[in-house]
Amino acid sequence: MTGGDAGLAAGARVEIDLERVLLAGLGAVVFVAIRQVRQLARFERGAPGVRLDVVVLVVFVVVPLFSLGYYAIEQGDASQFADLGTKTDALYFTLSTLATVGFGDVHATGQLARALVSVQIVFDLVFVAALVSVLTAHLRARAAERRAGAGTAE
Repeated sequence: MTGGDAGLAAGARVEIDLERVLLAGLGAVVFVAIRQVRQLARFERGAPGVRLDVVVLVVFVVVPLFSLGYYAIEQGDASQFADLGTKTDALYFTLSTLATVGFGDVHATGQLARALVSVQIVFDLVFVAALVSVLTAHLRARAAERRAGAGTAE
């Protein structure tokens, strides 16, 4: 095997490993979703601690999953994204999409890439709404505690 063949074989192995990681990540998302639904069913409605747990788990599972998905798409077809060449680029693109910044330096050009970006945008909308809900529930709970504490001090 020549040096060029060795590079091709290593590239093929990386693609297979990414597919396995993506499948494992998808499995983790499904597992976490089922676990969280069961946990939410046991707790009282709107418990901020449980909802915060959901937000934290989603960030640590979904951000790397989207990043790896973008990277795998780019490795499979370099025409799917403009200027996305490394794993760091994929993470950067995922975070800029999550933060709704969208600088435009890295962007989807192919249909598969645009489909995955659309899924992330929908996820981001739900995620941001959940984050706002968790924060407002926490602030309301603290305000109620202060009012209750002020009522007993009088």
